[in-house]
Amino acid sequence: MTRRRITAAVALVAVLSALVVIALEARAPVGRYFLHNGQRLVTLGRPRTALTDFSLAIAATPARPEPWLARAQAWRALDEPARAAADLAQARRRAPQRADLAFRHGVVLAHALDNHSAAVRAYDAALRQTPRDPQIHYQRAHSLDRLNNSAAALAGYSRALALDPALTKAYLGRAVLHHRLRHYAAEARDLSSALRLTPQPPEVHMRRGEAYLRLARYDLALADFDTAVRRAPSAARLFKRGTALLHLQRFAEAVRAFSAALRHNPYSLAARYNRAQAHAALGRHAAARRDWRLVCELEAAGQSDACIHARQPDRSAPRTAPPGRTHDDAGGY
Repeated sequence: MTRRRITAAVALVAVLSALVVIALEARAPVGRYFLHNGQRLVTLGRPRTALTDFSLAIAATPARPEPWLARAQAWRALDEPARAAADLAQARRRAPQRADLAFRHGVVLAHALDNHSAAVRAYDAALRQTPRDPQIHYQRAHSLDRLNNSAAALAGYSRALALDPALTKAYLGRAVLHHRLRHYAAEARDLSSALRLTPQPPEVHMRRGEAYLRLARYDLALADFDTAVRRAPSAARLFKRGTALLHLQRFAEAVRAFSAALRHNPYSLAARYNRAQAHAALGRHAAARRDWRLVCELEAAGQSDACIHARQPDRSAPRTAPPGRTHDDAGGY
């Protein structure tokens, strides 16, 4: 009797399992319909309307990652990163072997939610599946950099570049880290690599020029500042160009560069101070005193070196004199 009951129970479980499978298979076409319709709505620029279809697809096929991923992308289009991250987490639970889901999750956590610790964990999960993906190594290094883990970030950027030597953004990211660590020679090398690979905006030339300036490679710094000024002149770029010229003892050109900077920003104390240095080196003592006097008045200190220079009689400045100031706190550069 007991054996009959066991046999009947096993048969009943088998029947119920078959019915569940049939029910799920019957729901699969419904889920696919709503998923495809939602994707169509997104392509038509209607992500909010698509949310309803994606939710119905999830209800029909909750064990599949695709509708969760699709709804996460709709949330991202609607600038709802927290909801996108939650849906991506659900998608990852349903397909833990998919590196692309972990990577997407990490990107949203890092760039939209500024949660770099969680992002690193997501990138680590992705790398366990695809350990030779340079994009994942780059994004992981970026998050480690934001977490002030400089050694691990440097290793991550270097690993990404070893896997893809043409990954320009990894050179740029590592250069920023080198600058913060005061590794100016390494910063200049990385920026040079980035510039060889693809054209970069003037800011990259400015960053390399400033690295050369700190390395006392004034001719190379001037070349970068010249490029940046030609492409988009500004007070800050003209000031840096004048500073390089002053270091190179090209005083007449330095005067013109600082004068151009002052036309962009008349309140730049550093540009006016350094122009006075150049005027004095050229023997133009009255012009130098005018600039020093104005700096003295604007600083309202009365005892600054500009005030001391303004009160002194005419005298020639040594022609090897370096610029008194290399940045401008008051003028913003």
